[in-house]
Formats: sequence, structure tokens, C-alpha cells
Amino acid sequence: MSDDPDLALSALRELVTAATVRIHRTGPGHSPAVSGEFLGSGFFVAPGWVLTCAHVVDGGEGGEVTVICRSARPGEAHAVPGEVAATLPEHVDRSVQGDRPAPDLALVRLREPVDHECLFVSERPAPHYAEGRVFYAGWALLQGEPQPQDGLLTVRGTVGGWSEGVRMRLGGDGLPPGVSGGPVVDPVRGEVVGVLESRADQGSGGMSIGVEWLRTLPVPLSPRPPDLHRPDQHRPDQYRPDLHRPDLHRPDPYRPDPYRPDLHRPDPYRPDLHRPDPNRPDPNRPDPYRPDHRPQQEPPGMEPQGTEPQGMEPQGTEPQGMGPPGQGLRDPDRIDLYQAVCHAHDRYHLDRQRALGSGRRTWVDLQAELGVRPGRALSPDERVELLGRLADLPPPDSTRGLLDILDSLPDFRPRAMSPAPRGWRDGLGALYENARHDDVLPLLVDYAMRVMTAERPATPSVLDAEQALWGWIQQVSGRLDSGPRGDLLRRHAQHLDDRWRERSGRGRAGLPAGDRAREPSAGSALRHSVLLEVERRAWEPDQCDWSVAVVRPDGEVIRLDEGQGAGLAALPTGLAEPLAEAFRHCDEPGRPVPLYAALPQRLLDLPVDEWRLRPGAHPLGVERPVLVRCSDRDQPAAEDVRYGRYGDELPGTDLEAVRRDRWRRVHVHAVRAEVLDCDDAVRRPVPGLPELRGLPPGTVPVLCREGDRRYEDDETALGRIVQAGYGVVLWRRWGHPTGSVCGEFHRGARTIVDDAAGAGELPAVVHGLRNQLREGRTESLWARGIALLYDDPHQPLPGTDDLLEAP
Repeated sequence: MSDDPDLALSALRELVTAATVRIHRTGPGHSPAVSGEFLGSGFFVAPGWVLTCAHVVDGGEGGEVTVICRSARPGEAHAVPGEVAATLPEHVDRSVQGDRPAPDLALVRLREPVDHECLFVSERPAPHYAEGRVFYAGWALLQGEPQPQDGLLTVRGTVGGWSEGVRMRLGGDGLPPGVSGGPVVDPVRGEVVGVLESRADQGSGGMSIGVEWLRTLPVPLSPRPPDLHRPDQHRPDQYRPDLHRPDLHRPDPYRPDPYRPDLHRPDPYRPDLHRPDPNRPDPNRPDPYRPDHRPQQEPPGMEPQGTEPQGMEPQGTEPQGMGPPGQGLRDPDRIDLYQAVCHAHDRYHLDRQRALGSGRRTWVDLQAELGVRPGRALSPDERVELLGRLADLPPPDSTRGLLDILDSLPDFRPRAMSPAPRGWRDGLGALYENARHDDVLPLLVDYAMRVMTAERPATPSVLDAEQALWGWIQQVSGRLDSGPRGDLLRRHAQHLDDRWRERSGRGRAGLPAGDRAREPSAGSALRHSVLLEVERRAWEPDQCDWSVAVVRPDGEVIRLDEGQGAGLAALPTGLAEPLAEAFRHCDEPGRPVPLYAALPQRLLDLPVDEWRLRPGAHPLGVERPVLVRCSDRDQPAAEDVRYGRYGDELPGTDLEAVRRDRWRRVHVHAVRAEVLDCDDAVRRPVPGLPELRGLPPGTVPVLCREGDRRYEDDETALGRIVQAGYGVVLWRRWGHPTGSVCGEFHRGARTIVDDAAGAGELPAVVHGLRNQLREGRTESLWARGIALLYDDPHQPLPGTDDLLEAP
């Protein structure tokens, strides 16, 4: 705890003002310097999410605003477009004059990513003060220009009585117009408790609306929020092939798979490239989800004879599970904004605390200085980790289910809560407020255990999240007596046994255990595709030759156009018409063909998916699946050989067999993502070829910071991964504003890879993410700049030595 209250208040002020924004009206020729366009204040509660008052963004859901915020990094303010995602109350009679009815709240989602700070929001059900002070911040018009303002206000009670009141009365100096929508912070606990609502005609002071009223946001009709990283399974899908026709490139749920390992066991032979990741199961510990801890091996003699699995493309098969661009990706009745924002908030603060080397003060640091211990039980570190672990789990099915868990806790009877709790964090706050101080820790641990064992689909990411929460429970329960600790161990063992029985009785995605991944057969292409080949000239490195071709379902390549001596910057313009012509040859109504960009190793990160064929058009990666292939995968970079980065192994005659084996395994086995170049937001060198070849066969390499050149061999990192035999690689381009905290990208990449029914789903998933980004979906901002190498070794490219020869 800090000995100097002024220093702690100064630190609090710095964190609060860094995340407080001003909101402007959006219009043609918008300029933030024009004060007439200034609407009011707001603050970041999660990455890409701003909380403000509804009267500040008056106009209702779907309205457009501009948010002007400070970057988390030194520099000028950013003006970012935003959309009003929700207002409370939802419907207001515009004919009624006067103040907007309570709760006067609105959520604004940013349409573009920006690196910014977020405030720490209280999880208590209704923080109330009989007396005391709160800190506020906002923007106000001073001498005609928006200027930041902050200060302290006294708490003078509530409006309407606390049992029914939504607003808290605040006294102090007069609050100028514009500060409405700013945060109200408890300076003792270091957490946001309300949103400032102020009017010029209210005299001195103002009103505060409790953040707990966000719980009254609409509940989606679906029992669970949709998986925002994957296509909507409940909407018509025009990409999906005839159900009676075999899909040769995704696992068959009705055949046993003798090759597929247990989806939820860590691989005991997986090398630790840098250090253990606390978000993932420890591969050196026994598997908690199987009684038999011996390494699972493939049955002998079960290798398929005479058939090699084919990839989804390029020779014709379409991505599965995606309809036309945008279809099924935006259904407000099925997206729980409250859960999405709260989970993003809690994951952000856990990621910020775990980010090494950022050098920035965190809310946990501040709360430690203030001596905050929620319920006198948890340290700030323990609290933020618990909230983050809970946020990695699917939310409760319903408020009733959450209340049942709270009611089941021994010797705990919470008072009626209004508004009712909806998320795991809300139940945690109820324990802080309602339990006797000497009983809080056992209740917290018991509650966490009940959340961990709640009924939910056992996907790989869910099981990882459960195991991470169990790690927190083990750590904190060390302060309990031996009796409660023994009970926790017994309950955990029972949960593992239940999970094992569930996994034994049901296969992937809840299908019968006797099911098997479908093994694709050769020569089974179902659709056309378009192939773009780009070759960099050895004698003119800044110049490229190119060709555009149509690939028929039978594998025949029909060259349509070609060009020579084009600069990289001129490629999008020069290729616009040839590509448009190729698409006209192949596109069907509602079924745009995929584009494959065959690129040399040094150009694998060429942003073909961001090209636009005409002014005002969507990027290519939004219009259709755009996937990358490597045109010179058999040619190691000269400098890698010279500097010995291949160790004692150079690509040999068996490399093709390695590629085919890895391709088969990631399409008919469980797959796992492995982030290779980033660890807790610290840049790491990509491993050398021997280490890459030593990764488990079901690995999909992921690069978080492709383009962030820190090490001498970074320029050849993607090529080195290809040389190691990988045909499926996921990365994001570092050139986009990504921020210093990488947790959301790591989490999102692992979710879409680990929970996929084989790598054949990834092209459709990546295409869906690009559509979500086009729509401004804040939940998908982590995927900005995402790219996918999907290079089927069974479908050879035309010879690179005759790139420009007629077929």
C-alpha cells in the first residue's frame, strides 16, 4: 500500500484520463478541431468498446460517431469511426421532452483497431456509498474548444431510493457540458463504479449511473452466444455442397479415426521453444483428462494404402461453412453484448498484467498500491487472474443457472440483486458484497470450482480454460485447511472422470465416438479456382513477372494472361482486369471462387487479400477466400544455408513425404496452434529448421508479428516454416496497428485452430473473419491483417521455370 495518498491519486488520474475519450458527430469533412461537432465524453471498458451516456450519442442503435482517443503509445490523438451498438433503455419516446429515462447508457464499438488503455470496471453488484468521494474525468468545452477535465466529487446519496434508484447524486463544483459519459471511479478501490451524467441546468455536481445497469442489455434468443470466429451454423449456407455428395476435405463424423489422438491431451513430446505458456496445459505433466497417462500412439498397420488426403483446394473444392460475404455473421438477436464486452474487459486486464517488458503501469499495480483486497481475500493479482480465467469460459446459459450456483454455496444466502447478475464476474462480485469477511476465501474457491465443473460443450479451448482455472484454484486453495483442499481434489478427480466418460462416449463436436475423419481421395476436385503466380526477377529484385490462370476441377491449368517487369507497388493495378476476367470465368451466383496466390518465399506476406480490383470495391479477401501457396518451397534461402540456420539438416529427398504426412495429419487428426514468435507480448526469434521439424505432426504454426524485423533471420522465417514441411500456416501482418498486448490474437488464433474439425475449416473461417472486419465487428479486430498459407502438396503448381510459357 502506498504511503503517499497523493502519489496513488496521481497514478489513478493518469490511468483514468488515458482511457477517457471525447465523442464527436460524424459527417462529411469531419474535423475534431471543430467544437460544434463535439458531443460529449466516454471511456474504454474493453478493447474497441466505449461506454458513454445514451443522450451523448442520441439517435439510437446503429448511429455513427467519431471517437477521439489517446494512444497507449506516445503520439497524437486518434480519430476512429464508431457505431452505437446498444442504448439503454432501448426504445425512448422522442415526443416526451426532458431528460432521457434511466439507465442512460450506451455502448459504442470502434470500427478500426487502435492501441489504447482500458479502465478497470467493478464487478460488485451495486457499489453504494453512504458518504465519501469519487473521482471523475471527461471532456468539456472551455473557451470554445474541447479540453480534458477531472476532479473529485462528494457522494450525496441516490435518486429514488437505493433499492430502486439507478442514479447516484454527486456534489461539488459545477460540471460543464460535455463531461457527460465520463467515468466515475472509486478512488479507494481503484475501479470504475459509474458513468457521469451531467446537465448544465442541474446546478453544482451531477448524477452517476451505476455500471451494473449494463446487465439490462438485451439477452440473446440463442441459449449461448455464437462463436464469433466461425460461420453461423443456423443460417442457410450457399457454400455448403450437396449433403449427399461426399465432402472429401473435412473429417467424416461417421467413421472411426484410428489416427486421431486424444483431442485434449498435451503432447508429451512437444518441445518447449521458449518457456511454458500458462494459458496452455503443461506438456510435462500427466494428462488430467485421461486415466491412462501413457503417450497415445497410432495403431500399427493402420496407414491408409494408396490414398493421400487432398486439401480443400486449390483444384476446385470450396470452403465449407461460409455463405455469401456477410451472411450469418451479424445477427443482433444472437450476440450477447454484455458478455462479449465483460469477457473482453477481463481478458484485457489479465493480458496487460502478464505482458512482459511493456513498462506501462497497470490497474493491478495501482490497486496493489492502494491496498485493495476484494472481500479481504484476494490480492489484486489473484483477482485479475481469476476474472481472466472465468472470461475464457463460455458464459452461464442463463441468469437462473448462475443464481442456482450461488444458491448452492453452503452458508451463503445473497440478498435479491437488481439488476440480476448475468456473468461469472457478477457472481464473484455478489460474494464480495454478501459474504462475511472471514468466509469469503472458501466461498470464492468453491464458486470457482462450481463454475469450472458447470455443464458445457467440451471443446479443446474450453478444456484448456478449465485446466487454467483449476491451476488458479490450486494456487489459492493453498491458504485453506487440509479438509477443504482434499474435497477440492476429490471434486476435480470426479470432474476429470466425467469429462473422460463424455469424451469416450462422444467424439469431436459432440458426435458419437465411433465416428471418424473422412479421408479425402485423390482426384476429387469439385470446383474451379483461380491461380495467381508472381515471380520476383533475380536480376531485378524490385520487378516481378506474373500470370493468371483458371484451374479446372480435373487439374488442368488454363493460362489467361501474363505480364513481365511489373513493380510490386503496381501489381494491384496491373492485375485488376486479368483477375476480374478470371473470376468472370469461374464465379457462380453466391459462390465466388477462391483465389490462390502462388508466391516465392520472400513474398509470402504480399497482402493480395487487401487488393481492390476497382475503386470502392471490397478487398479481395472479403469478396472471396484468398489463400497463399509457396512457389519455391524446395529452394532454401542462400543466406540461411550460408549462416547454418538449417543445422545439420538440409532439405532432402524425403521432404515431399514429410509435407504429405503433415498435410494428412492436420486434415484427419486434431490440430493445435503453436505461436512461434511471441511470448507474453515479448518478441522471440522463430526457431530453426531442426526445431520446427521436431514439432508434433498436428501443429499449425502461428506468427503473431510477421513483418516485425527484430532478428537477422526474420525475413526468411515464413520460408523456413515452409521448408520444415508445413502446408498450413497462420499469421498476422505486423504493419497493422496491433497494440503491445498480443493476448487477444494468441487466444483467437488458438481458438479457431484448436476447435476446428481439421485444418480444412480454416480457409472458410479466415474468410469469415475478414467479412466480420469489414462489418466493423469489434470482436474480430484481433484478426486484422490475418493471412493463411494453405498449400496442398498433392496439387503441384505449374513449373516455376516455365512460368510464362504457354500451357
